[in-house]
Amino acid sequence: MGRRALLPPVPGKDGLLCRVPNCQRTTPARGHLCHSHYKLRNRNGSFEYQPKHTTPLSDVIFELDGTARLPLYCRGVVISYSLIDADDVNWAIQWRWTRTRFGYAVRVTKVRQKQRVFHLHRELLQAPPFRRGNDEVDHFNHDRLDNRRRNIRLVPAIVNRRNMTTEGHAARREGRLRAAALRKAS
Repeated sequence: MGRRALLPPVPGKDGLLCRVPNCQRTTPARGHLCHSHYKLRNRNGSFEYQPKHTTPLSDVIFELDGTARLPLYCRGVVISYSLIDADDVNWAIQWRWTRTRFGYAVRVTKVRQKQRVFHLHRELLQAPPFRRGNDEVDHFNHDRLDNRRRNIRLVPAIVNRRNMTTEGHAARREGRLRAAALRKAS
């Protein structure tokens, strides 16, 4: 990104105008840039607008087997990656994705003044929004961040329940039973 050449300060009706070409906003006292361009310069080092809601292609890691690792962000920092097909990268980088506390890749978008959560695996299969009675998206290998098309499928809820693992629930239950036994023993 090239830097724009700054113009000399021009007096406006309420003070000096911003020095960025084609910007007609006034600057604060003793300033040379309007509030918007001042924030852009401090955040990006330039006046070019970079949308915060997109994923830069430079952050995507392409694998040799035709897959790609899509970065998942939390407050602007990459916290993990979701595995997707390389064919889906151009579609997926239109948004910035994050990870839920349950381990799914999601994006949050405002729709009619309300925030909506869109799950990556449902978006890739163009599945309807999740509601009881609708089909669910099943991950074959139980990895919620593996969103390759060969790993996800749209199935009825009963089929998805059959594919679930109980290791996590059993381990938690065992831990509670063991803790209760230790309390009784002491």
